[in-house]
Amino acid sequence: GKSEGVAGLAQSLTVFASAIYVAFEAFKRLLAPSPIEQPELGLGIMGISLGLTLLLVIFQRYVARTTQSLAIAADEVHYRADLATNAAVMIAIYVSSTTGWDWLDPLVGLMVVGLILASVKSIVERALDELLDRELPDEDRQRIEDLAQRHPAVLGFHDLRTRSSGRAQFIQFHLELESALTLLEAHEISDAVEYEVQQAFPMAEVLIHTDPHGLTEDHVHF
Repeated sequence: GKSEGVAGLAQSLTVFASAIYVAFEAFKRLLAPSPIEQPELGLGIMGISLGLTLLLVIFQRYVARTTQSLAIAADEVHYRADLATNAAVMIAIYVSSTTGWDWLDPLVGLMVVGLILASVKSIVERALDELLDRELPDEDRQRIEDLAQRHPAVLGFHDLRTRSSGRAQFIQFHLELESALTLLEAHEISDAVEYEVQQAFPMAEVLIHTDPHGLTEDHVHF
């Protein structure tokens, strides 16, 4: 799970570096505009690149959704940014070559850099969540509590802890049960609650600790 976050972060840093390079070159062209040579060749190459990149993005999006791979999702963002780049470059080449607006090409380049940096920010945030074991969203935590307390034998619920690592999720909490229950009865109740939570979160490892209801103990609230 951690390797997914590392790969996504490395991919983002690579794309970020390329965006900075493009921005640097665009500023140079803005300060010293020059006409585009052989615009027809440029449009043809960019058209082919646009079509192939679109097919790749469609396939990568499907794979990322199926596998929940952060590394593939990061790569898909990279090529999605390429789509915007290709389209913008085609427009800039055409308009610049027909109007003589030599400043338009580097200006569009800077706009594309902005799109790339926004995409990089999204992937970096997701990668850091993976690497820092971010807890599950509040709505998921509330759903876990609701599922646990839905069992009629559960008298209390506390100390819920959750985290994600790649595709895996980790959920643990305490259940308060009637103190007169046998160990076997408490085990069966825990298994029933674990099954319900597991059905709702199939990629999760669920760990349940049982406490006698009404027992006063020192513990940290999560």
